[in-house]
Amino acid sequence: HIRKSIPGVAIRTTLMTGYPGETEKAFRNMLELVDSGAFDHLGVFSWSPEPDTAAFAYRQDAVDRYTAEERAAMLLSAQAEIVEARSQERLGSECLIVIDGPDETVPGYVLGRTEFQAPEVDGWVRVRGNYSAGSWLQVRLTGVDMYDYQAVVPEKN
Repeated sequence: HIRKSIPGVAIRTTLMTGYPGETEKAFRNMLELVDSGAFDHLGVFSWSPEPDTAAFAYRQDAVDRYTAEERAAMLLSAQAEIVEARSQERLGSECLIVIDGPDETVPGYVLGRTEFQAPEVDGWVRVRGNYSAGSWLQVRLTGVDMYDYQAVVPEKN
C-alpha cells in the first residue's frame, strides 16, 4: 500500500532474531516478509541478554545463540538478493545526495548519501570532486557494489 501511495519510497527497518519466546513459525513469517521484498534496507541482529532490560527476565525462554545467529544470517541473505536487484534498477537514474565528507580511502572523491540511505548503516555514494560536508548535489548513479554506489555529476544541458 505504501509503495502504491508514494512512488519511489524507500522502506527500511531493523529485525531481531532469537528474542525470548520466538518460535520457528514466527521466524518463518519474518523470513517470508523479507522474501516478499517489503524492505529496501534491512538491519538484522540477534537478541542477547542485557541486564537492566525488561527482556532480561525472560532470558531462559530465548532461542539459543547459534540458532538466533543462523536466523539472522538467513534474513540477511534473503535481503541481499533484493538489494542487489533494486540497486541495479537504480543505475542510470539521477538523485540528490547530501555530502558527508571526503572519501579517506580514495583521494579526490567525496562520500554522500541518497534520501534512501540512512547514515552509517545503508551504504554511501562516491563521487569525484571537492564538495563540502552538508552540501547537496545532484548526481547520476553509474555503478553499484551491493549497498554502495558510484556516481557522476551530470553535465548541464
